Amino acid sequence: MATTLDYIQEIFLQIKRRLIIIIILCGIVFVASYLYNKSFKIKYETYSKIFPLSINSTSGSGSLEALKAQFGMGEKSDLDKIYNVIELVNSKNVSLKVVLQPSPNKKYKRLADWILEEYNANLPMFEKKLNVTPKDSVDYYYAARDILLGQTSVNSEKTEFYTITTSAYSKALAQTLNEAILTQLSSLYISMTTEKPRSDLNKIRFMRDSLNDELTAVERRIAGYRDANQLASKVSVQVPQRQLERSRAEIEEMYANTASAYQNARFKLLSESPIFQILDKPGEPFNSIIQPAKKNAAIHSILAFVLLSFIFSSGVWFKMIKAEMARS
Repeated sequence: MATTLDYIQEIFLQIKRRLIIIIILCGIVFVASYLYNKSFKIKYETYSKIFPLSINSTSGSGSLEALKAQFGMGEKSDLDKIYNVIELVNSKNVSLKVVLQPSPNKKYKRLADWILEEYNANLPMFEKKLNVTPKDSVDYYYAARDILLGQTSVNSEKTEFYTITTSAYSKALAQTLNEAILTQLSSLYISMTTEKPRSDLNKIRFMRDSLNDELTAVERRIAGYRDANQLASKVSVQVPQRQLERSRAEIEEMYANTASAYQNARFKLLSESPIFQILDKPGEPFNSIIQPAKKNAAIHSILAFVLLSFIFSSGVWFKMIKAEMARS
């Protein structure tokens, strides 16, 4: 009965007999893999680095909060909200706005046109081009968005800085995409930080106008009351008149506080700005991404050698496994 060593020797013998065929086939795999990897075009990569993104949710609303406190309507609010840049960049809101931006390259109307044309023009061999029609359809922009996200990465460092990296087959597009992402993030954050103070400003304006109308009504009542009661006794006239005058004084004080709060809210709204700062801007130097054609071809040919060796000696392998099972 054959031993395990005998089977192993038989396996090596089978491989040796077909070694020339195996080498030729591995050579074909090497050449095919090399040519395929060489068909990948060079990509250029650039990055931007930004400061931590945190805002105070009460930013810009101090005027309304102070006014509420004066009128006994104070309420608690969350102090801090941290916005996840990774989620925002990958969100439909930001990424779609990026591809819909006008292109600085006059050849293309929007960034989506530039992204899709460059993608199709630089596909490796055997890869099918994206054909999305009509040009301005939802699918068209979502296809551009998918390519954008595939070429974009966001990393959060231990220092709480965020690094946004974009890549493309042209340096100009790689830089443009990175700048467009920063622009849309900036617009989004300004919108976020001004939404509440803008709402507060409208509320304060409404309160101011209401108090102004009420003050005008009280003053007219006082003037009308005096005219209508000129011939009446002083005692019967003075009591309700003084009540109206006290009401006017209270309304005047509230109106003054509201008008002051309105001006403060306006200044705060005008002072709102993006809640992140750029440490490193995208641009030179660019990192080149090149497919290691020789390395990949060598790995594929080695794997092919192992697979072919197993295939050509598979009969012996099965006999050895069957013998081992019979012994056990």
